[in-house]
Amino acid sequence: MLNKSGWKLERSFDYGTMGPYLIEWMSRMEEKEIEWDKNMESEIVFFIMGMIAFLPKRLMEKKLSLGIMTMIASPDV
Repeated sequence: MLNKSGWKLERSFDYGTMGPYLIEWMSRMEEKEIEWDKNMESEIVFFIMGMIAFLPKRLMEKKLSLGIMTMIASPDV
Protein backbone atom coordinates (compact mmCIF):
# COMPACT_ATOMS: atom_id res chain seq x y z
CA MET A 1 0.00 0.00 0.00
CA LEU A 2 2.82 2.43 0.82
CA ASN A 3 4.60 1.71 -2.46
CA LYS A 4 1.45 2.41 -4.47
CA SER A 5 1.10 5.81 -2.80
CA GLY A 6 4.71 6.89 -3.40
CA TRP A 7 6.34 5.91 -0.10
CA LYS A 8 9.23 3.57 0.68
CA LEU A 9 9.11 1.59 3.93
CA GLU A 10 12.26 2.14 5.98
CA ARG A 11 11.41 0.31 9.23
CA SER A 12 8.44 -1.48 10.73
CA PHE A 13 7.67 -2.18 14.40
CA ASP A 14 4.83 -4.45 15.51
CA TYR A 15 5.73 -4.63 19.20
CA GLY A 16 5.13 -2.35 22.15
CA THR A 17 1.72 -1.21 20.99
CA MET A 18 -1.64 -1.20 22.73
CA GLY A 19 -3.59 -4.42 22.56
CA PRO A 20 -6.48 -4.56 20.09
CA TYR A 21 -9.18 -4.92 22.75
CA LEU A 22 -7.95 -1.85 24.61
CA ILE A 23 -8.09 0.16 21.39
CA GLU A 24 -11.63 -1.06 20.67
CA TRP A 25 -12.75 -0.38 24.26
CA MET A 26 -11.29 3.12 24.24
CA SER A 27 -13.10 3.82 20.95
CA ARG A 28 -16.40 2.74 22.52
CA MET A 29 -15.72 4.93 25.55
CA GLU A 30 -15.05 7.90 23.25
CA GLU A 31 -18.40 7.28 21.52
CA LYS A 32 -19.99 7.26 24.99
CA GLU A 33 -18.24 10.59 25.65
CA ILE A 34 -16.79 9.24 28.88
CA GLU A 35 -14.93 11.56 31.23
CA TRP A 36 -11.41 10.11 31.16
CA ASP A 37 -10.40 11.73 34.44
CA LYS A 38 -13.22 10.07 36.39
CA ASN A 39 -12.90 6.94 38.55
CA MET A 40 -13.23 3.96 36.16
CA GLU A 41 -14.45 1.55 38.85
CA SER A 42 -17.97 1.53 37.37
CA GLU A 43 -16.56 0.45 33.99
CA ILE A 44 -14.36 -2.47 35.13
CA VAL A 45 -17.04 -5.19 35.00
CA PHE A 46 -18.04 -4.19 31.46
CA PHE A 47 -14.36 -3.93 30.50
CA ILE A 48 -13.69 -7.50 31.66
CA MET A 49 -16.89 -8.88 30.08
CA GLY A 50 -15.93 -7.19 26.82
CA MET A 51 -12.42 -8.61 27.04
CA ILE A 52 -13.85 -12.12 27.39
CA ALA A 53 -16.26 -11.55 24.49
CA PHE A 54 -13.32 -10.26 22.41
CA LEU A 55 -11.34 -13.48 22.94
CA PRO A 56 -12.37 -15.14 19.62
CA LYS A 57 -11.10 -12.08 17.72
CA ARG A 58 -7.94 -12.10 19.82
CA LEU A 59 -7.24 -15.70 18.83
CA MET A 60 -7.45 -14.65 15.16
CA GLU A 61 -5.38 -11.48 15.72
CA LYS A 62 -2.63 -12.38 13.25
CA LYS A 63 -5.13 -13.00 10.44
CA LEU A 64 -7.37 -10.04 11.27
CA SER A 65 -4.58 -7.48 11.83
CA LEU A 66 -6.18 -5.91 14.92
CA GLY A 67 -3.19 -4.20 16.50
CA ILE A 68 -1.37 -0.99 15.78
CA MET A 69 1.89 -1.07 13.86
CA THR A 70 4.45 1.73 13.72
CA MET A 71 6.08 2.27 10.34
CA ILE A 72 8.80 4.66 9.26
CA ALA A 73 8.60 5.61 5.60
CA SER A 74 10.16 8.14 3.28
CA PRO A 75 9.02 9.50 -0.07
CA ASP A 76 10.01 7.11 -2.85
CA VAL A 77 11.98 9.36 -5.17
